[in-house]
Amino acid sequence: MPRVAAEAPTPAAVAPPAAWPAWLRVLGGVLVGVAAVQSALLEVFYVPLRAGTVILPVSVLAAVVLNVLLPRLMVRATQARRATLVPAALWLVVVVGLAMGRPEGDVVLPGSSSGAVGVVALVVLFGGTVAAAFGVVRAMPPRPARR
Repeated sequence: MPRVAAEAPTPAAVAPPAAWPAWLRVLGGVLVGVAAVQSALLEVFYVPLRAGTVILPVSVLAAVVLNVLLPRLMVRATQARRATLVPAALWLVVVVGLAMGRPEGDVVLPGSSSGAVGVVALVVLFGGTVAAAFGVVRAMPPRPARR
């Protein structure tokens, strides 16, 4: 008996996000915001990840890839131009907040004074920020034409 390939849904069969109810778009935006905060936390805590004596820059790769993808996901979930800034802003607030030292001297994201880990931390901070700016610009839909 020959196998029959499953048909892919046509674009008319899938409802566009603008047709989704407002509560569902808000929920999608909140979930993407939570994902941005969670990704920032994981990236910061994976900065000192090592395999033996070699530092693995997994957090740099995650920061760049996720900060390009999350603004696009946000605009698809909410269909709002300004919402593309939310994941980038949340990511930056978390990373900068963890990079600032406490009065006791504790720092989660070390600076350049701590050797190779500090270099990876700075690359996460600056690379993630540039990737977030690029992601926001690429994800922002064009403005509607004025009449």
